[in-house]
Amino acid sequence: MPSTSVHLREISPDGTVRIVLAGELDLLTAPALRRALLDAVTTPGVRLVEVDLAAVRFLDCVTVGVLVAGRNAARAHAAMLRVVRAAGVPLRVLRLAGVWHLLHDLVPAETVRIPVPR
Repeated sequence: MPSTSVHLREISPDGTVRIVLAGELDLLTAPALRRALLDAVTTPGVRLVEVDLAAVRFLDCVTVGVLVAGRNAARAHAAMLRVVRAAGVPLRVLRLAGVWHLLHDLVPAETVRIPVPR
């Protein structure tokens, strides 16, 4: 099984915490990622959670769902979540899933409109 790591860095003075991920993210790693995201967004003083995907080789649809849920949890706690340094397969998956703009751009929720298929 490929190795995967989730590393949570300390909160910076501006309220940013960075979660650095590495390896392959899938159904087996989703619970650890979910815990890390929820721990970060519910920590007092955190205003921004940056999820660094530079060392991620693969992510699946379960991981996409966890990242979107993390974004929603951040918003519920008056914080923001942003995915940074995504490239290759992970970036392609996020774009194909139609969530890259939600996870990368820091746009207030009131201005985000998700089209509903008819």
